[in-house]
Amino acid sequence: MSRHPHGSPRLAAARPPAGGREGAPAPDTPGKALPPEVLDLLTRAAALPRGLAFLHAAPLETVAITLRADALLVLRVREAIDDPRLHAPVIAAFKRAVARWKGEDHPEGFHPLPPAPPCPGPADLLSAAEHHPLGLDFLAAGPLETVAVTFGTTPFVVLEARPLLRGRGAGTER
Repeated sequence: MSRHPHGSPRLAAARPPAGGREGAPAPDTPGKALPPEVLDLLTRAAALPRGLAFLHAAPLETVAITLRADALLVLRVREAIDDPRLHAPVIAAFKRAVARWKGEDHPEGFHPLPPAPPCPGPADLLSAAEHHPLGLDFLAAGPLETVAVTFGTTPFVVLEARPLLRGRGAGTER
């Protein structure tokens, strides 16, 4: 592993395959250039709608919490996505992970919650939270962006729903 100029660890490219370009996996060994922990994180991200965009661009803490990953690993994968030598192997590994999720081949110990229906307004969000496995406490106290992603809404709708929830006297226990 090499270091980024700002001190964050970088995902080092594997040795170039015979006849291939640096960092790309050999055609018969897909994803070989990527370490197992990177493949695992890509698999977790593949479970989410727009998971690669979420992994790449959402706030670091939100991604780490949602995907149950170390923040430094999230940074390594983000740098790999941006690295021209590793971009293609990362995308290929993500596509394979999406295909596995569609086949219900889940990584051990990681079972994503069922997706909640999109919530266009605060009242819809309250209703969805009442029927969701994480419940009203998650709506009341969960990280703003994580709640929004979980319920398919925006942080603004979450902010509008929280006072309504407190007004009902629910989800305020800590």
